[in-house]
Amino acid sequence: DHFWLEAEAYLQDNDDYDMEAYAYYGSVGYIRKSLSWSPSLSYRYASFSGDDPDTEEFERFDSLMVNGLGNWLQGVSFGKVYRNANLNTHRIQANVAPSEGMNFTFTWHQLRADELNNIGANPALSQLASRDLGDEFTVTLRWGIDRNRYLQVVASHARPGRALRDVGATEPWTTLQ
Repeated sequence: DHFWLEAEAYLQDNDDYDMEAYAYYGSVGYIRKSLSWSPSLSYRYASFSGDDPDTEEFERFDSLMVNGLGNWLQGVSFGKVYRNANLNTHRIQANVAPSEGMNFTFTWHQLRADELNNIGANPALSQLASRDLGDEFTVTLRWGIDRNRYLQVVASHARPGRALRDVGATEPWTTLQ
């Protein structure tokens, strides 16, 4: 049984033009290994800077390539339409391990834009009317069946926020992998 803290941060700059962008996350969590299923609960805040149009400097973080279900992917469903730039995310995650080699993860992401200026993203989202991008709910099963077989199942449901609804993305969507 223990608490944990973790954090990671990046700074981007460029010698050829006025650019400085950042990304970071910080997490705090607690696991209770003394209970059956070893439940854990954690909270994470992540931030990827957006460009402030009132400054000469370019501040939009360029995430290059982000994938996987770890700390840098801000939701399976939202990751398909909104990259890790100009983004602030709250995440609450609960885990249980019903047996050796099996884990269920339940995750909620609340996604908000850092700036209303979103140039560099999907052209339909280059200027946002709201910072509210939406919420995502995900359930993940990871199961090491034996030495040679591993199963991972992910189900995620995304609800568009006002910024997406304003450009016509009014319906929630679901991802199953």
